[in-house]
Amino acid sequence: LEEDYARADVSALMQFVAVQRGDFVLLEPGTPHAVGAGVTLIEPQRVAPGRGGVTYRYWDWNRRYATDGTLDPGFGDNGKVHIGFGNDDFANALTLQPDGQIILAGTYCDEPLVGDCEFSPDLDFALARLNFNGTLDTSFGLGGKVTTGFGGDEVIRAIALQADGKIVVAGRKEGEGFALARYLSNGALDGAFDDDGKLTTPMGGLDNTAYGLVIQSDGKI
Repeated sequence: LEEDYARADVSALMQFVAVQRGDFVLLEPGTPHAVGAGVTLIEPQRVAPGRGGVTYRYWDWNRRYATDGTLDPGFGDNGKVHIGFGNDDFANALTLQPDGQIILAGTYCDEPLVGDCEFSPDLDFALARLNFNGTLDTSFGLGGKVTTGFGGDEVIRAIALQADGKIVVAGRKEGEGFALARYLSNGALDGAFDDDGKLTTPMGGLDNTAYGLVIQSDGKI
């Protein structure tokens, strides 16, 4: 049966999404998907403390792998890196810098106990920058990590780099609308962006979220 599926032409059943260099595609948990050739796959996972995380993917569409299929031993702990901020922290977006460093962006729960995160969450923006070998870049924020609060529940869903190296993230502030922040290359908030580096934009609803952002050639977002 598996061999029959392997030989079957299922392309007519698939919805193909064209991507280009620099695109980031967010797949919500539980979304059936296949990944095409020439696409770098990075899977940040939300893993609750004391639990495991599993991602299921049907197959990789026309992708080619190294014959041994092993993780890169030169990255982190035999190809894997875990970054903790506190309770219930997870990444939703990432970008690669021209120098090969990796910036992860998402959220973490600013509560002392795991149970508090489930019933009365106080979520803040969270970012981390990794060196090419998977270690935290200690020149970024505090020990390689940055957190930013807006006074409510905030989640990052998108990230982009400006040509000058500044970092722009977008997502939501619950009950207010889109939430954006801009950081200098060292992780400090950019005071030239809306005076304090942070901005919320009401969109006429209770839970509006920005899932993407683009930096125009003139620097506008």
